[in-house]
Amino acid sequence: MSDGAAQRRRATPGGCLSSQAVTPTDFAEQLSATHASCTVHRTSLRDETFRSAITRVEFDDLAFVDVAATRCSVHRGGRQLARDDSDVFGIQLLISGQEMVGHGRSSAHVRAGNVIVWDSTRPFTAEALSPLVKRTVIIPRERALASCPRLAGVAGSPLRGRASLVRLFTAFTDQLIHELPNLDAIGRRSAAAATFEFLRGLVGSSAYTAAVASRTALREAVELYIDEHLTYAGLSPESIAAAHGISLRTLYNLFEGESESIAARVRRRRLEGARAQLATTNPPSVTDVTFSWGFSDVAHFSRVFRRHFGEPPSAVRRSALSH
Repeated sequence: MSDGAAQRRRATPGGCLSSQAVTPTDFAEQLSATHASCTVHRTSLRDETFRSAITRVEFDDLAFVDVAATRCSVHRGGRQLARDDSDVFGIQLLISGQEMVGHGRSSAHVRAGNVIVWDSTRPFTAEALSPLVKRTVIIPRERALASCPRLAGVAGSPLRGRASLVRLFTAFTDQLIHELPNLDAIGRRSAAAATFEFLRGLVGSSAYTAAVASRTALREAVELYIDEHLTYAGLSPESIAAAHGISLRTLYNLFEGESESIAARVRRRRLEGARAQLATTNPPSVTDVTFSWGFSDVAHFSRVFRRHFGEPPSAVRRSALSH
């Protein structure tokens, strides 16, 4: 990594990060080391110097990352997703500037004061429309969903309607970063708990509630969530309902009258994905496919696979290997 790599010093939001001239490649390396693997393309004018700065502060299993950059486009796609095993959520506060963010199938114009959630397991792009400064709280997926299950359902949508809480959160994280060196283990755990309380408040934004207020929109959100989390072993009606902030009864009512239940839909989609993977030119083992599609037991997987397709997974794999 270049000398412009992430620095572990305090940075005050609002433009006081000490940026320096770097190449887009250098900046991509910095972002890959502090966030997740990505590429960067310059979008500024040719006669403008590309500048950036990054600081990262870690505590407990959280990380606060501040970024300042001139205009550019950041992309995380299939190559980057395959290159690393990053499995985190980022809760990003745009302190100054504006950017266009594309995440999965959604896109949004993010302005100063907006908070947006991104998921490292999904493709995303972010194009800075002006020089910007932003702070991101990076949290491992398991910890994030255990403390704030709605995160998975709001990725890609700005969490508006919480301006006062955003200002308070900014001030809180400023002070927290400053005081971290003075905190003992108990103090750090308390600070982490307080951080999650703020995040729960931000994610509980009325904007999300309004975005999925209609039955049709909510059902589409649930179907998309299921399709994007089929490989997550913890996917269940309970986790789906929690991710969308609804009760199990509401979830079941969304699919009332359908030929299959929520659990049956998840199982069918997983089996279809597993069969497609076993039928590839160089298929992985049945055991690997079992666990990669969210099943926890090979024998159980083989039974439900045979029941659904009329043949065992091993037969599909042998057929693929023989061609």
